[in-house]
Amino acid sequence: MKKIIFVVGMILFCALSAVAQDRVITFDQLPKGSQDYITKYFGKEAVIHVKIDDESYGFEYEVYLKTGAKVEFNKKGEMKNVDCNHSRVPDVILPSQVLTFVNNNYPGAFVTEWSKKRTNWKAELNNGIDLYFNNEYQLVGIDD
Repeated sequence: MKKIIFVVGMILFCALSAVAQDRVITFDQLPKGSQDYITKYFGKEAVIHVKIDDESYGFEYEVYLKTGAKVEFNKKGEMKNVDCNHSRVPDVILPSQVLTFVNNNYPGAFVTEWSKKRTNWKAELNNGIDLYFNNEYQLVGIDD
């Protein structure tokens, strides 16, 4: 009996794992807000492919760019994360307070990843330092 329950459990686990897979979609299938964000800051022509990540809480959209960057959006189409893989996040994406703080306190450093967390924002710098800002973009923490 234990073997049967184990086998049935494994079958259900495998079946559910197969269902929760990423699906490739077209740029036009993104929510309008996501399309506008990509077009404004990166250009539609920069997109390599787009997928829905069904394994997240609910799901999220992931947009991969020719530069190697990845932009993630929540199910509403709101930006969650911009990861430029050791390259500079475009300055126009960053709030002026964050950009000013980085420029004044870390000369020569730049933001490589910008992400929205539950109650704050995180800026990862090319020098390995992580800066945390509240929703008013005031520094609330540093992790080096």
